[in-house]
Parts: sequence; C-alpha cells; structure tokens
Amino acid sequence: MFDFIKRRLVNEKGAIDRILVILLFVIIGVGGIVGLSGWWNTTQTTVETSATTAVTNATTDASSTPSE
Repeated sequence: MFDFIKRRLVNEKGAIDRILVILLFVIIGVGGIVGLSGWWNTTQTTVETSATTAVTNATTDASSTPSE
C-alpha cells in the first residue's frame, strides 16, 4: 500500500512539495491554536483576579464608609 502511494507521489510533478507545504501549514496552525489557547487561559485568569480584587475593594470601601 505504501509503495503505491510512494509511486503515485513520485509520478505527480511537485506532489511532494505540496504535501510538505500542507504539513507545514498544519504544524503552524496547531501551534497557533495551542499558543492562543494558552494565552487566553492566562488572560482570563488575570482578568478574573483583577475583577475579584476590584469587587472586594469596592465592597470593603462601601461598608467602611459611614452613612449619613
């Protein structure tokens, strides 16, 4: 089976080059998705922490302010 595929690719002019370019694009795409996912998780955690801190500070300030 592999021999058939190999012969077919050798017979096609430029087929190997196309396959290598496609594999390169796949690797770049997967790397991009993994990188974006990692960045998104880090950013989401940072925003959640900042929001929690802001809400805590706001509620603490509001409860310590004397009402008139």
